[in-house]
Amino acid sequence: MTDFTHVEQQRGLRRYLASSLGTLYFNAAERIIVRRFDGALPPALRPAYTDLTAATQKWIDRHPRVAELARVQQPIEAGTDYVVRPLFPYTSTGTYYDLDAPVDPPAEWARLFDAVGDAAPPADPREVIVANVVRRSLLEPNGKAYFDADEGRFVVVEPRLTAEDVRTWAELDALDD
Repeated sequence: MTDFTHVEQQRGLRRYLASSLGTLYFNAAERIIVRRFDGALPPALRPAYTDLTAATQKWIDRHPRVAELARVQQPIEAGTDYVVRPLFPYTSTGTYYDLDAPVDPPAEWARLFDAVGDAAPPADPREVIVANVVRRSLLEPNGKAYFDADEGRFVVVEPRLTAEDVRTWAELDALDD
């Protein structure tokens, strides 16, 4: 498994911005964005981060009304201390809340709120984490989600995970071992 230094040199990445979960880099020609785990999330938590991202999509898949309206983009590559995602041009769902220049949400927006709201409350600690991530990613202002008119559903470019979500997920994994 490769590390960030290797992928940075190989792909000619440019620094984009610092983030609490790790620094973001990009390569416009390849249309990729790379998260390096060098912030609140150390490289050792990269597996928990990708597992939680996958669990978010699995939660959506288990709720057919939500799955009809949303999906989570999974990383296309993962190394020891980074993940690579496609770089999308889009207008985020966060613009639906912009008071200065609001964008009208598509009709699917209200259906998505109903579908997520109707999902049964989780009981398992892992499911609580995932359900909270889904709600933050889909129902709150989010610069990393958009409506894809071609797909007819919302795409979460990157789930709104917190460092605490990932740490708790990793702790739960450690308890299972």
